[in-house]
Amino acid sequence: GSDVFIMKTDTTGSVTYSTSYNIGFEDLPYSVQETSDGGFAAMGWTFTNLFPLTIKTFLLKTSNTGTVQISMQYGAGIGSIFGKGEQTSDGGYVLGSMQGNTSWDFHLYKTDNTGSTVCNQTSTGASQNAYVPPATTPGVSTFSGGSTSNRSPSANNVTPITTVLCIN
Repeated sequence: GSDVFIMKTDTTGSVTYSTSYNIGFEDLPYSVQETSDGGFAAMGWTFTNLFPLTIKTFLLKTSNTGTVQISMQYGAGIGSIFGKGEQTSDGGYVLGSMQGNTSWDFHLYKTDNTGSTVCNQTSTGASQNAYVPPATTPGVSTFSGGSTSNRSPSANNVTPITTVLCIN
């Protein structure tokens, strides 16, 4: 399987550290970003089991020296295909994924700074009412996504048909 690999360099390009992290059987990071404390957050999806097949969204947070601070998995069922994630202004994280088996729903996970879920919202498709708050609304975390019957959806390429809202 594959692992998450993070390498940090200094301003001259010298390697400060490089480490592989094993989350599940096969790890596919789709987003890696520096966090507000100088560490890194890697977010993506992982095969946690092959028989029966189980795919989950993951969040891996490291310190500025590469020590694991958070390693969490989210979702259930046969598939949780990661779409996008980022650190929020309160130090937590927001992750969007497509989940399903034969039909796909959009899921939003908002976590606190320890990776614990504080909000978990689902959109089941176009019949949902959409609300997009202004970007300046304090305490609101939003992710937009859509659902498709295609068995290999990419939340980055799906035309948004609804908005899922978590209010902190």
